Amino acid sequence: MFGKRKLLENGAQAEAIVTWSGNPGAPPGSAPFQYQVALSVQFPDGSTADIRRRVFGQFIDTGDVVPVRFDPADRSKIEIDYAARLASEQSRIDGGKQRALSTAEAERSRANVVRDIESRTTTPTDAELQAVFDREQEARELSRASIRRYGGSTPSDEQLRETSRLTEAILDARAELAALRVLRPDWSPQAS
Repeated sequence: MFGKRKLLENGAQAEAIVTWSGNPGAPPGSAPFQYQVALSVQFPDGSTADIRRRVFGQFIDTGDVVPVRFDPADRSKIEIDYAARLASEQSRIDGGKQRALSTAEAERSRANVVRDIESRTTTPTDAELQAVFDREQEARELSRASIRRYGGSTPSDEQLRETSRLTEAILDARAELAALRVLRPDWSPQAS
């Protein structure tokens, strides 16, 4: 039904796990431009197929999960979907950049809060210190609960965002509390 180009454009999508990668016949220690991989393809209906493909210029290692395209009418026609792999990698990189920008923005915000506290002319009250302490403790408990919900499994993007948001809340409260305690070193938290 499909040639290689058509297969990559219009074939059905699946994923494959790289079960082996190497360059038979290459001198030891050489950096291969071309090598072979063995893939275990997992079709959407749950069936699998084991295939080998030659890879050019892209580093794919044993254990990697790679997108593939296949012909539903002839499942022996399977190709690695390099465009989808590249898009996935770019998305991961872009997400990392966005998280780095968000973290830098949060750190600037915390620095501003600390600067404002340091320039205060009034002493913080017990109630003010306790409220910040309680906010940190609440964020810690919510973060622990969030992590327990996804247990040992790989968290979803939403779970990662929630955990990140809660971590930022803990760091915000911790920075604010540290700055306030400089003004009130005698203060101790009360049990809630």
